[in-house]
Amino acid sequence: TLETLSRMTLYFGDFLDWDMASAHPEVVYLDPMFPKKNKSARVKKEMQLLQQLLVGELSGVGMLEKALNIASKRVVVKRSRAAGYLSDLKPSYQLKGKSNRYDIYIINPMQTA
Repeated sequence: TLETLSRMTLYFGDFLDWDMASAHPEVVYLDPMFPKKNKSARVKKEMQLLQQLLVGELSGVGMLEKALNIASKRVVVKRSRAAGYLSDLKPSYQLKGKSNRYDIYIINPMQTA
């Protein structure tokens, strides 16, 4: 709804390079690119270029740790349904769809106090 959107702030930039000193979001949503598949079929040309530009950045390593340090309530990570956990950290719970899932990490209120 418009009321919900009015409470959101979106930032453009590399999450790992962004200075979080002044940010205290309740929720951080991470959507790292899905891990490389062993299938022989190629992805669309636009995605091939993006994958070439982001070599080494596709794993999302470091993103979860940073998100967990700044979020006050939860971190949500979009993953392909068969992918391993980001940073091998088991989520508090998951929401699963046909091809992807959302791993939700609840922040312990005692950690942020």
